[in-house]
Amino acid sequence: MSEKDLYSNLCILIYILLWFNAFLNQRKKNRFGTSAYLSLLYLTWAILSLFLYNNDLRNSYHNLTLFPFIYLFIMVYMFMRPNIKYDNLKTNSIICPSRIIVQSFFIIYGVCSLIALPVIIEQLTSNIQIFLNDSNAGDILYQINMNNVMNGNGIMGLLSYAALIRNFFRECFIFFLFYYLTLERRSRSLTIYLITILTLDILSALISGGRTSFTMMVFAIGSAYFIFNDYWNPTLKKIINSLILGSGIFFLLILVILTYSRFSSNNYSESPLWSILSYLGQSPLNFDQYGLDAGGIRYGDRTMNGFKSLLGLNPPENIYAVRHLYSAMKMNDSYFYTFVGDFTLDFGPIGAFIIFCVFSYFTTKLIKSKRNSIKMYELLIVYFCSCVCSQGSMYLFYYSFVQNYTIVAFVIVYFILYIDGKLKNKKHQVITKYNARNKNISIKWFVHNS
Repeated sequence: MSEKDLYSNLCILIYILLWFNAFLNQRKKNRFGTSAYLSLLYLTWAILSLFLYNNDLRNSYHNLTLFPFIYLFIMVYMFMRPNIKYDNLKTNSIICPSRIIVQSFFIIYGVCSLIALPVIIEQLTSNIQIFLNDSNAGDILYQINMNNVMNGNGIMGLLSYAALIRNFFRECFIFFLFYYLTLERRSRSLTIYLITILTLDILSALISGGRTSFTMMVFAIGSAYFIFNDYWNPTLKKIINSLILGSGIFFLLILVILTYSRFSSNNYSESPLWSILSYLGQSPLNFDQYGLDAGGIRYGDRTMNGFKSLLGLNPPENIYAVRHLYSAMKMNDSYFYTFVGDFTLDFGPIGAFIIFCVFSYFTTKLIKSKRNSIKMYELLIVYFCSCVCSQGSMYLFYYSFVQNYTIVAFVIVYFILYIDGKLKNKKHQVITKYNARNKNISIKWFVHNS
């Protein structure tokens, strides 16, 4: 091993130790909450990056330095401060929103799902046929998906509006679904229907041939799980854990088959197993090499593309136009470099640091605790930060381009929950953690005055 490789490995090992220490600290202080979940994710990708660096079939990674790894760790840790604060508060209960809000959300989202269901089933049937009949199904489905993105092919008319609502509010749907499972009085048929919708969404994302949509949904589900799982009774928790484990094995099997069929047909020298290693472990290495200096910045054309369009600033219209416009930069979003890397490439390391400091300060200040309880709109902030951190841990900033409207969806839901939570002299149900219920501190109803 050369001196260069030795120093690079040492840098990766220090980065691994930073996340290992963060994970241990969160596990010692708290239950296995969202902050421990996020720390474990980054620790996992850091370990995989060490294996990838030393088994780099494409010879893509050369000199590594320590400062970018430290910068990346600090930035992620700042962004997950709301998660750390929530776990440190050790709240025992959630102040529930009005039932009408949750029911209305499920009705709207459910109607949109029903409207889009025929098209989803048709696409699903077509893709499954390709999957079953062609050994190169992964590559074929991926190319179809990319052609649709490049040519702007999509659903038109009423179906398009239903699809947009489902797309932009999907994370909020997952949030409300996992909250709904904590309630003692819930409809069994509605629960089955909502879980069916989520399963179809996951299967549709996976069978489309792209790994990204499926992976991002898995991270969002993980974020919701670690927020709400302490509020489920043991029987329900056991059922949900079994469903997650069983479906996880099933979907993982499909993912491996798709990956194998996609890369085995493209004359790559690397194996599908190496492709998965690269997929999961490349982001820390890419960030270290070019995340702080890629030979220019993109002025928010990726992370703020949708918002710039709303303001009439005419940014590049899609991902390929952005790549073309900034083709002189040393790295583009065809590589993974974490969500932090998207902001440093868009605004520079100093600009990104300022944005993260401001965001971390205000979101952390918004999370409070009264009577060991947390409000749903505060919990939504925790969930949003967890989604961004988890989805961007080995990928990019997922809410870029048109997905900026997902942020708008979060803001809309936040203000609805905020207004509901601030209404005076209104009864709000409180749900408590299962362990807290056994200590007889559960409160069924109380009057919450702001």
